[in-house]
Amino acid sequence: MAVSRGYEADEEKDWVLDSLDRYERLHVFELQEPTLCMEWSHDGTALFLAGFSQVKHNELLQLILPEKLIAADKQTLLAGRDFKISRGALAKGPIHHIRCADQIRNVIITSGLGPELTVWEPDPGSPDLLVSTGNVATPTPTSTDPDTTELLISWTFGHPQSLVSGSSLNTLQVTDLNTLQPLWSYTPKDKRGSDVAIHAVESLSGENHIFLTCSDRGELILWDSRVPGTGSLKFSPSPTTGASSGGTEGGHAMAVCGNKCATLSDRGRLRIFDRRGASWIPQASCASLSSTAHDTMPSWSQFNTTGTKPITPCVQFSQSSNELSVSGPGRGVAIYDIVSWSNDITNPSPVFLHEGHEVDNPLCRVTVHSWHPTFHSMILSCDSDGVMHAWQWRKDRN
Repeated sequence: MAVSRGYEADEEKDWVLDSLDRYERLHVFELQEPTLCMEWSHDGTALFLAGFSQVKHNELLQLILPEKLIAADKQTLLAGRDFKISRGALAKGPIHHIRCADQIRNVIITSGLGPELTVWEPDPGSPDLLVSTGNVATPTPTSTDPDTTELLISWTFGHPQSLVSGSSLNTLQVTDLNTLQPLWSYTPKDKRGSDVAIHAVESLSGENHIFLTCSDRGELILWDSRVPGTGSLKFSPSPTTGASSGGTEGGHAMAVCGNKCATLSDRGRLRIFDRRGASWIPQASCASLSSTAHDTMPSWSQFNTTGTKPITPCVQFSQSSNELSVSGPGRGVAIYDIVSWSNDITNPSPVFLHEGHEVDNPLCRVTVHSWHPTFHSMILSCDSDGVMHAWQWRKDRN
């Protein structure tokens, strides 16, 4: 599935040579197919990836990281240089989201198009295989075709650990991971507006039963699943440009780290909020990330290599929450230092830009990226050509 990639094109060789002084580590691996999702095991030693094609079966793989990738001494000669497949399975439909529950139960939950979650577990007779052990039904959306609706998933941190899922406000549900039975669902008092699409859902670490949703209007809602039926609306920042007139900004990505929350629209509008007590205070807002990292490529919503769904933007906090990484709209992965940002910042420049994905193909786009959970300065990024980069940049050279 993942093997070290050899560089042949002159342009690619030039990029590698130019990059020697910019990276502490840089490894390139080829995947069998592009992916939209990346999930870490709790200890950071394994990575879960899956394909998203609608026209064929898709691989769901658990990969073991190569020793070379996270060695404390990068000069040490180690035999392990490639990802190794630990377990795998073939899924019938596209997979857009993965959640690993290896700390509670050794199961993997996936979602794609349609109103069901799929549960995967290791095959007792073949430990290198994952088998589907059941599905979790979720509420069916009323305003869209359920078979073409993307179902989002995230953990909540209650006891026992549970999973929140939904494609719109009126399909929000919390499922018990042990029994796979629903614990809570949203019952709107007013049906008007309850079918608003959700583009992101994230739980708050250390906050049992609390999670955030971001709608296609950019509205943020804080929910408490301990409140029967309706949840608890804590705050709702002003919608992004266009929402007030009924419009939307298309896809949104959201990231939560500690007391910070960030949202990014497919038009490049970035907002950051800082939690202070019971309030969420806007820390920074940028109408458009219009630096050279984000102004030369077509809109995310216009780009689709497989005909299955538009590739959506991705935003992630570093573990310290002092840095923010962004892929899309634009090229590569941009890293921003947000410590000194104030509200309504204009044209911020990234402190680092990883552009290697476009060397062979100018139309190649980063589909997903993620910071390693324990090796804090390492980022993995995957692109629409089915290539994965693992990299660590030199902060003292940028």
